[in-house]
Amino acid sequence: VWKDPETGLTCVVAGRQRVKHTLEANKLLLKEGKEPRLVPGVVKRGSANQMAKYMVSENEIRRPDTPLGRAKKMSDALDRGLDEDDIAVLFGCSVQTVRATLSLLDATQAVRDAVESGTVTVTQARQLASLKPEEQREKVSEIEAATAGTTGHEKARRQRQILGDAKPRLKTRKEITKALESAEGEYANALRWVLGEAV
Repeated sequence: VWKDPETGLTCVVAGRQRVKHTLEANKLLLKEGKEPRLVPGVVKRGSANQMAKYMVSENEIRRPDTPLGRAKKMSDALDRGLDEDDIAVLFGCSVQTVRATLSLLDATQAVRDAVESGTVTVTQARQLASLKPEEQREKVSEIEAATAGTTGHEKARRQRQILGDAKPRLKTRKEITKALESAEGEYANALRWVLGEAV
């Protein structure tokens, strides 16, 4: 917070949304006869110009959490007694995402390091976490060796090759049209429907 010497008003420099939400929550708490919550604040001294710079840098320079950092924060929240629904609200995600993110903590250190370095995606890390520890380490070293010096689609293709493609690949229009040439009956009608042709 900063006290404007010209007007005498106290201004929130960082955490404006937090203060607004706490004020709103306090209205509900007071209606229920409960004690209102307080937001801790640190007094900053300086000019209005400096405070404006603080405000901008507070949001613009911010770096998002790494997937593991986020998983650790979720784990800490669980340890403090929050349930998965509360954590989902806190992090702005679904309960399924909370569970999937927490599963990263069950992976070996090799997988965690690979996620942090960007060698393996979070989704792939969850896939690896279901394997035995030794298999996890082997797969990570295979992926690191195979994807060294590659980027984009080529890197993703090599990762899928090693991990196995869990999702079936969608057929192209050309493949469906070719299959339609030899198809009969209901199957042919289904293929025509997929292509958007009148059945």
